[in-house]
Amino acid sequence: MIDQLDVQQKSITQANFLALFYLIVACLILSTAPIGVRWSEQEISPIATVFMRFLFATLVFGVGNSWDFIRAEKMSDRPTNYKIYSLRILLLLLGAGMCSTANQIFWAWSLVQTKIGISSLMHSLTPLFTTLFAWLFLKRSFDRQFLMGMAIAIGGSIAIGISDMQMATIQLQGDLFALLSSIFFGGYLLIVEQLRVHLSVSNILFWRCLFCIFLLLPILLLKGDRIIPYSWSGWWAVFFLVLVFVIGHGMLTNILKIFSSSIIAVAYLLEPFGSSLQAWVFFAEKLSIVEWIGFAIVIFGVYVAVSSPNPEISE
Repeated sequence: MIDQLDVQQKSITQANFLALFYLIVACLILSTAPIGVRWSEQEISPIATVFMRFLFATLVFGVGNSWDFIRAEKMSDRPTNYKIYSLRILLLLLGAGMCSTANQIFWAWSLVQTKIGISSLMHSLTPLFTTLFAWLFLKRSFDRQFLMGMAIAIGGSIAIGISDMQMATIQLQGDLFALLSSIFFGGYLLIVEQLRVHLSVSNILFWRCLFCIFLLLPILLLKGDRIIPYSWSGWWAVFFLVLVFVIGHGMLTNILKIFSSSIIAVAYLLEPFGSSLQAWVFFAEKLSIVEWIGFAIVIFGVYVAVSSPNPEISE
């Protein structure tokens, strides 16, 4: 009996380690998105960039949903009925779409009004809001090590922003947009964590993207923004963003069935590190010694939080 428990515990540990590896990979993949956004926004507006990204992602996840349905029919002796979602599931899907749309719009606006690294770091205050929302709405409590790691990681993010304290008004506005983006992303993670219990990855992301398209289309029509890129360079930027979104968010949504949204949000603090390094390479955005130290603090904080033996305690 004890041997069976040891084997089971070992398999759980291995599964968590593998999930953590996938989580880090997903963060690194998503860290390339700001480069694609800057690239795309040379030809189309920030909102149009988000719209095109969701439009093609909807097609990809729609094909994934169809494949899942066909495979389920082949494996079952009886015809598979179309699933009718409850009102709660529909409201959660709508909430995920609204939070995701606001997150992407504010994030895209911030990227054209401030540095990529600072925008990503302001956006990565998400763990604070995810934990706060989980405490307020789901009545969850968190252990001391997790909260300490989260505080260290957020402290590192703040330290990185110190070098940008003396900035122009337009950059301050860009930071505000990034902060709003982090709030909505925190809400999105919490909602998707609830949906992941009932729906598949492709199902959640298909409806998320579809709702985002319908929410963004009236804004685009009112603003009169250009939607279609006018060169192959613009189209490659859009395809690159779609690829990053499908792979990165597909992995992130899948991991939400193993790790809670709070842990995902803390680990997501690694994403700006990759973004800033790429901005340094491709856009010559210099990183100060304070920013490098801040990055080291963030990495240490993420390690402390994620390695907590019992990060989340439901009351």
